[in-house]
Amino acid sequence: ERPTYPEGSAIPRSMTDAERAWVERNPITAPVMRAATSPVGPVECVAEYEPMESIIFAWEGDGSWNTIQRLMIEQITTVGDADVWIVVDSTSERSAVQSTMAASSANTARIKYVVRATDTIWIRDYGPRYIYEGDVRAIVDHTYNRPRPSDNALNGYYGGTTRGQKVYALPLVHGGGNFHLDANDNGHATRLI
Repeated sequence: ERPTYPEGSAIPRSMTDAERAWVERNPITAPVMRAATSPVGPVECVAEYEPMESIIFAWEGDGSWNTIQRLMIEQITTVGDADVWIVVDSTSERSAVQSTMAASSANTARIKYVVRATDTIWIRDYGPRYIYEGDVRAIVDHTYNRPRPSDNALNGYYGGTTRGQKVYALPLVHGGGNFHLDANDNGHATRLI
């Protein structure tokens, strides 16, 4: 049985022993691309450290992790002058996070919420990877190399349903954070891919 993730658990970014055992029996593979669609026209990969309009968080983990997220969100929405998207598992969790943010120094007008289950906090690894298709934002979505189905399914919902953006499947299994772009058209990846 696939490992489960109790709410409030500090799940590590690496695979747990239970996850490794599950993956040995059930290897993670990229979907077979039958009628694949690809971006049309010039494509620009957004570099990891370019200025961003907003930053996305998954509100997961234990209280100490949530404290760090709150402190980051305070700085991002005020000093950084950017929006924040917070993915919460339920409407009751959204209410609790809204109360936390209202009691903080965050600019709550810059915080948006998405109600969608995630497994872990590591959204930088499984979350949206943006490109520009011409002048239009789109998402390239890889298969997450962890047996975390809610994390892996987030991009289609966030991009397609929440943001109204195209989401292109990339037939690649990897950990997301192991692929970095810079503003000089260079891409770097570890051997983990």
